[in-house]
Amino acid sequence: MFRKLLRYDLKAVRGLWLGQAAIILAMSIPAGLVMRFLNSEYDSRSAAYVGLATFFVSVYVLWLVGSYIMVQYGIYHHFYKNFYTDEGYLTFTLPVSRKQLLFSKVANAITWSAAQVLLYLLAAMIVLLLSAVPKDGALLSFANFGEIGQLFADLWKDIGAWLIVYLLEGLCLLICLGLYSSMLIYMCITVGTLLAKKAKVLAGVCLYFLIDTVVSGVTEVNIYAVLGPNTTFSVPSLIFAIEERLPSALLHGGYALVGLIACLAVVSIAYIMFCVTLDILERKLNLS
Repeated sequence: MFRKLLRYDLKAVRGLWLGQAAIILAMSIPAGLVMRFLNSEYDSRSAAYVGLATFFVSVYVLWLVGSYIMVQYGIYHHFYKNFYTDEGYLTFTLPVSRKQLLFSKVANAITWSAAQVLLYLLAAMIVLLLSAVPKDGALLSFANFGEIGQLFADLWKDIGAWLIVYLLEGLCLLICLGLYSSMLIYMCITVGTLLAKKAKVLAGVCLYFLIDTVVSGVTEVNIYAVLGPNTTFSVPSLIFAIEERLPSALLHGGYALVGLIACLAVVSIAYIMFCVTLDILERKLNLS
């Protein structure tokens, strides 16, 4: 039954995702060619064309941002509609536990968010293939990929196998942050529905910014306490603080440890929010 539930949740967002994905991929081709035009030599008489090209690239970038917001809205609107509207009375009569219902929504959010990231990577590959000016007049150019490959080769020469560790930790942290973001929004929608009889969505939005501000503040305080008052919650600041406190032989191990602690901390907070949301669903809301 859980698989059917998950398929239903995925299907609810699939149409929206496929539509915006098709537009992104279709726009990536002319966007790459337009960037090739901007990278090529041109004289002052083509200024109008340069303006049009720049405008198209700006529209493309705006659509990338807007499509992400659109997909996220679809995910969380489905959650709200499926749980906290008249549809919720039917949802909570299904032969599954409320934990499974909530877990399905979390899996749905992570799946489509990950799909969006992969879509952006594919779009970036298309743009990189088309935007470099080829020397032999060919349509596609792998020059940009050569530069990226050289960058990773230089990093491997400098830090060796630690590059793999950092890439894996970065991927893990990205997944953890996606889980944290999803659970924070789900919890805020749930608490907002519990507290407000009207303007439930507005209450959830206000609660989201309040909790996010509190979590950021607590994180800053903990960083001050551990690494000193001159350290801020930013990657360069954290790297500088670690370099000051560890010998060079232990630097990479220190970076990896900080990344691991960050992943565990984010997952722990996300799990707490999952438990809070589930407790409200099971004990506070009478939707069945």
